[in-house]
Amino acid sequence: MTVIAHSNLMDGSKGKEGQKSWETRQQVIVLENVSTTGDVLVNALADSNVPDMGEAHPNITGLVVVGRSPEAIGRKGTVKVTVEYGLSEGSNVPPTGSEITVGTTLISSSVNTDISGNLMTVKYVKDANYTPPAVNTVEQSGTATILLPQTTITYTQKENTIPLTKSQTYVGTLNNATWQGGATGTWLCTGIVGKSSNSGTTWAVTYTFQYNKDTWKFKAVYTDKETGKPPADMDKTEGIKLYNVYSSVSWTSIFS
Repeated sequence: MTVIAHSNLMDGSKGKEGQKSWETRQQVIVLENVSTTGDVLVNALADSNVPDMGEAHPNITGLVVVGRSPEAIGRKGTVKVTVEYGLSEGSNVPPTGSEITVGTTLISSSVNTDISGNLMTVKYVKDANYTPPAVNTVEQSGTATILLPQTTITYTQKENTIPLTKSQTYVGTLNNATWQGGATGTWLCTGIVGKSSNSGTTWAVTYTFQYNKDTWKFKAVYTDKETGKPPADMDKTEGIKLYNVYSSVSWTSIFS
């Protein structure tokens, strides 16, 4: 097969440029001496000079082949192939770099210590004027339901490999070094999800991370079996313990 025209600039070629980069682009390839055995149009698409579906544009980062239209023209065995390039996953995936979403919301949580870490306690004392006279004093710990801020960051980027192994490796792990200004153990990877619209040639992969300034250690608190609450006179160093329940790993290669 012979290529007699291969240009982005010939008549019929066109494209669309967005605010950041190209969003669509057309390439026209004209072949002659295409085999007429079987379907000449199918034979043209199988030619090595015609890029495959999902193949990256040779010069414009972020564009891949999203369509190919062969058309028989002129002499027998001559075919014009119009190759359409577009963003691999639609407008929600930028052609270069990552799309980033960050925000902080409030979640409900129950606590039994104040902002300084002291147990919150209340005391029941019988009224001295009550008959018979007060003789008993009962002190117990209290529990409060509060709203705590939780910060979440998501990254979406285009990748060429299915993120199956990556999601199994990193989801449910903590940062083992300072990351996004947070100390070790404060960021939890809560999700890595990939979506492909071209049968796995390219993937839009979304990474989700959640921040907890107090780390993600599990707080175990001793509770009285009768009251269901920590004793008011409990020694905090013995009655409250923190345990690691998530693995801390290196995220150096998480986005590669």
